[in-house]
Amino acid sequence: MKAVVKYEEKPRATRLMDIEKPVCGEDQVLLKVMAAGVCGSDVDIWNQNIGFKIKTPVVQGHEFCGVIVEKGERVKHFQINDRVVCETAAQICGECVYCRTGNYNQCPNRCGYGALIDGAFSEYVAVPERILHHMPDTLSFERASLTEPCCVAYNAMIVKTQIQPGKPAVIIGPGTIGLLCIIMAKLAGAYPVIAVGRSSSANRMEIAGQLGADILIYSDREDPRDAVRKLTGGIGVPVVCDCAGNTSTFKLSMDIVAPNGQITKVGWGPAPIDVSIDPIVQKGASIQGSFSHTWDTWETVIRLIDAGRINLEPFSRFIFGIDEWEKAFEAMDSRQAVKSVILPNA
Repeated sequence: MKAVVKYEEKPRATRLMDIEKPVCGEDQVLLKVMAAGVCGSDVDIWNQNIGFKIKTPVVQGHEFCGVIVEKGERVKHFQINDRVVCETAAQICGECVYCRTGNYNQCPNRCGYGALIDGAFSEYVAVPERILHHMPDTLSFERASLTEPCCVAYNAMIVKTQIQPGKPAVIIGPGTIGLLCIIMAKLAGAYPVIAVGRSSSANRMEIAGQLGADILIYSDREDPRDAVRKLTGGIGVPVVCDCAGNTSTFKLSMDIVAPNGQITKVGWGPAPIDVSIDPIVQKGASIQGSFSHTWDTWETVIRLIDAGRINLEPFSRFIFGIDEWEKAFEAMDSRQAVKSVILPNA
């Protein structure tokens, strides 16, 4: 079968290969991949600009959905021809305190698709039943492949962040997750929702406005610190979500968060943050990390998508066949696309 493989830990050491079709285990299904979203981390892996562990060779891709074509003998709740979306936790221990309490996204033995386990930029992928979810018949595969980043944003803004309706929230970084965090902040009642980005991401900032951001701040045109001071009378905002993950955006987060406020860091950076966090001490503010998602988040987000509460239209405009995977990556890398989607079996 065809698959997009990161074959060596060097920049751009990725290519389309013909590999063996995976074998379906007794607790697994074999999924015909109908759509797989390209994450910013996929592009970072491609560019070898990552701050987390991967193994090579590895089939990339972790945002995916498809149709079950085989199932193991111990699979109980899914049938052949079921349309499903899939979580990213390909492997967990099932025995640690995190697994036993439903927080398996924090399992120390967790291995994710597309980094440590072969992922979904391929015609087929083997998936354990425990991370499958039925997808509504009304939902297209292209949009269903966006469920995973929606879950990342939901976990960050709804589960991990203390948003108070009617109070402001700042989202830094208008990438896919940042834009989805805007949607989640609006759902939680934040007002105004403030998006911070650069002119180089002007198209994404325009989409931020379409998705509900009340104020757009271009950080290369005006200092976001001054804008937030004017807006809040110098106090700062109670919630800042850093979706960029670098030193400058984290420093900005500390500068604009209000005393007793919260910074939620969801963006990854390839290098350590080189800044003092003493302002957090002085302000009595908190730093909240947010990683991945759990089963309940997926069920909730699927309901929200099906009900039309999450606007996915701006995220499914760049569609590619698997032979065009490099164009899909380049569209993301150049910021032309908010989200590229690959159709491995088109």
